[in-house]
Amino acid sequence: MYVCLLLLYLCFFFFQAEDGIRDAQESRGLGDVYKRQGRVRLLENQEEEEEGETAGLTRVQLVFAIIKGIVGPAILYIPHGFKQGGCGFSIPMLWLSWCMFNWGISRMVQVWVLSRTSYADMMTEAFGWAGGATIRWFVLLQQCGVCVTYYVFIAKNLNSVTGIDLGVLCLLQLTVHIPLCWIRDIKNFRFTNIASSWMIVACLFVLLGSAVQDDADHSSTGLTLFNSARFDQFVGTASFAWEGMAALAIPLANASSKQARNEFTQLFQWTTAGITVVYTMFGLVNFAAYGEATQTVLTDNLVETRPRRAVQVLYSVAVFLTFPLQLHEGVRVAEEWVPSSQADGWKGWIKGTVGRSVLVAGLAFVGVALVNDLGVFVSCIGSLLGVPLAFIFPTMIHRKLVNPEPGLERYIDNAVICAGVLMCIISTSITLVTNI
Repeated sequence: MYVCLLLLYLCFFFFQAEDGIRDAQESRGLGDVYKRQGRVRLLENQEEEEEGETAGLTRVQLVFAIIKGIVGPAILYIPHGFKQGGCGFSIPMLWLSWCMFNWGISRMVQVWVLSRTSYADMMTEAFGWAGGATIRWFVLLQQCGVCVTYYVFIAKNLNSVTGIDLGVLCLLQLTVHIPLCWIRDIKNFRFTNIASSWMIVACLFVLLGSAVQDDADHSSTGLTLFNSARFDQFVGTASFAWEGMAALAIPLANASSKQARNEFTQLFQWTTAGITVVYTMFGLVNFAAYGEATQTVLTDNLVETRPRRAVQVLYSVAVFLTFPLQLHEGVRVAEEWVPSSQADGWKGWIKGTVGRSVLVAGLAFVGVALVNDLGVFVSCIGSLLGVPLAFIFPTMIHRKLVNPEPGLERYIDNAVICAGVLMCIISTSITLVTNI
């Protein structure tokens, strides 16, 4: 029954952007606020040029790009996260994370609509050079951290199929990752986004079917509502669930067609809400099936069969296709520090390509070093880097540049910033102290 419900939901969810969201409006009148504050330039000439713009991601392609940027290996960590926190804590924490994430992204998009600048440039305008440098370092470290988890995830899956050493498998992935990282324009991934999204959907249904069968074959011992020993780790996992989308949101908006761009916030909210519903159901079904035996990478819970091997290979292919999209913004930030890599002509292209290749190779060696500590690494990346990038910094930018008048909006901004700071400090500290 769970599988049928999720199948119907996902089929609707993937295409709801084309069929169901028709009434989205342009961003509300923040221009008046910016004019009063005198802080942000209104790019009138650029907006006139964009009136005839039709190129870019359509609404459906944008939805798939959002899905692909979020739903990677992270969904397979959710059931283990439910074991860490207990479902009574983890489910509310997951939805709180969704609320704070969407609030932060909506704040950032409102600023971007008028400034048409990058995440780092907005932070620079709000808080000076130090603010911009902070964002650039956080984006680079988070995107690289997410890609390290991809190395480990693929290695673990292929190790179950081939028996090859995990470290060797991390290094062998360079034969695929390095050529893919040479692609500069994320619009070129529009069709691979769709293909890899359906690969992941197929794998998730196999995993759900296996969990339902396992639950039927074995008596359930009940669900843990709260795990006082390890609940703090799920704070980081809930933030990591969005992977690197906080840094990818502005590039995706910029790569969208004018029609999709005007509806970006609504599309983003509906899509991430659907993803959170799937995360919740997927986590519950699998945690109910495997209980305390739930593994960090859920594919390890599958019985040794051909379907298991097929899922591991297919999911690995999907993650291979996601890798360059996930690393895109981190590479762009790194290239800003090496201006010669962005120069026109073949010399600039070669320098940029060599730099990308060196970065991707370096991440492979980090993956080798962390191959046995994936769970803790995911939690730390989520709480230390994901929380500030997704919750705190976007809201701080909005609070500084827009400076909303006293009222509900300002109170929510302040609450999100304070809650994010507490989550970042407490969760990271406890996770590191208890695992070092």
